[in-house]
Amino acid sequence: MVKENLNSGSKSAIKKYLLFLLISVFLIFISLALFSAITLLFNIDKKVIPLFSVLSLCLGSFVGAFLSGKTFGSKALIVGGINGILLYVLVSITAAIINGGKITLSSLFNLLIILLSSVIGAIFGVNSANKRKIK
Repeated sequence: MVKENLNSGSKSAIKKYLLFLLISVFLIFISLALFSAITLLFNIDKKVIPLFSVLSLCLGSFVGAFLSGKTFGSKALIVGGINGILLYVLVSITAAIINGGKITLSSLFNLLIILLSSVIGAIFGVNSANKRKIK
């Protein structure tokens, strides 16, 4: 697998970033739907819904940043940070449309969660791309 150069700003690098961002959003929506179905089917208390939403954000941002880190192969903090910020902007726009544009303390918490998950995912992705055989 040929590593992309993060500094080049080439169209293929930007396309891959956007693809991984879309994968993140898709995973967030799928996991939210799954958690909603579990809550409905098993009559789980509604107090756990915020936990499920945070888990969905973590999963989506981690996987997208992992794939980005694996593709670009270096600069995990930058790759994860960019992925996290872009994903946060998308999530915030969606939340603003649904909630009427309110920025709350939970939106700042979401920023922290998304950034941490993205950076950790990118670190794991970069490290998995650089595996060497031990002799």
